[in-house]
Amino acid sequence: GYDRSSDSLSAAEITEGTGAVSACGVTFRRAYTSTPSCVVSWQTRGVSPTGYSVSTAGIQVQQASTPNIASAKWNYVCYGNQ
Repeated sequence: GYDRSSDSLSAAEITEGTGAVSACGVTFRRAYTSTPSCVVSWQTRGVSPTGYSVSTAGIQVQQASTPNIASAKWNYVCYGNQ
């Protein structure tokens, strides 16, 4: 993966918890000075992503609530000024 402490690039693989999950959030280690450009991709089959929102502080992903999504995974890459 990429070094999340870099000046402009942030990336990670996220593993959600268990249960019926409809949203998951990530807070950046360092906030961006303006909203970064981000791409989010889902790795887990059966998860129905409905979108995501990005702020200077983090990412919030939304998905159709699915019973017991044990350890669903998704990735993000963001670029901007921190």
